[in-house]
Amino acid sequence: MNYPTMKHAFVTAAVIGLGLSSASGSTAPPTSPSSITVGEIRSLEAQKLAEQLVGKRLAARVIEATKEEYDSQSGLPKKVVFYTRPELAYPRINRICQIDVITIEFNWFDHEQVNASTPLEISHIEAASRFKAFEMPNGEPGSPENKRAQMAACANFATAIDAFRAPNAGDAQWLTEIEEEYLKAPRQKPLPFECDDYADRTCKQAAKALAKLALKLATEVKEIDCPRGGKKKWYQRCFRLTFPYASSDQPEWIMSVAAFIRDGSAPVEIGNLKLEHQRKPYAVF
Repeated sequence: MNYPTMKHAFVTAAVIGLGLSSASGSTAPPTSPSSITVGEIRSLEAQKLAEQLVGKRLAARVIEATKEEYDSQSGLPKKVVFYTRPELAYPRINRICQIDVITIEFNWFDHEQVNASTPLEISHIEAASRFKAFEMPNGEPGSPENKRAQMAACANFATAIDAFRAPNAGDAQWLTEIEEEYLKAPRQKPLPFECDDYADRTCKQAAKALAKLALKLATEVKEIDCPRGGKKKWYQRCFRLTFPYASSDQPEWIMSVAAFIRDGSAPVEIGNLKLEHQRKPYAVF
């Protein structure tokens, strides 16, 4: 692993490269059109649509897009999300590819009915980085041969939509090893695991859920302060991940995990992992 991480460089690298003003990216790039029609949003394939919305330079890196409508009845485009080609993270972190995700929201709230020729305007645009991991290829890390092999591993990914969230590429490397550790089965020793589950005090339900909580499903990933006390660790990192209910934005499980390494060349170990089960809110009319 690479220790310690260069947090600010990772957080800002993608946004600076995109030409946006900040990590929130609340303003559209200068090349965006003043409007685009509903028909164009619906029909254009990913790269052509990106050319219309963010310009040819950035569109050349786009390989996929997802489109979201306000509801299935109106057919009113709400937003489009572009995913760029996976590339080695910069600064480079072993095993980690970086994807720039550009979300563009339209002024859907200004319209009740639309047809194919209805013009929509961009109301909000933001950019963030997501990540994918791969098995470390053969060769001495840092060598030209190993770098080429890692670049090829990123280029070989067929999709970017399943990339996972992380505060930065260095954290993505930690989270990849944490995921490998808690999804490991069978394991030689018990995982330091606890839960706060209103539906099952035995934690059996939480343990079953844990086995399915892949990083790519988390909708929010934050670094948090590690608890004080316990054994002295050479280096420790702690994170909180939020996993939603299926087909919902509402959180179902919140994972808090403390991980550490014993020395600079040791693998990541989980010191403690806790799952908190969240009640699903019900609408009151």
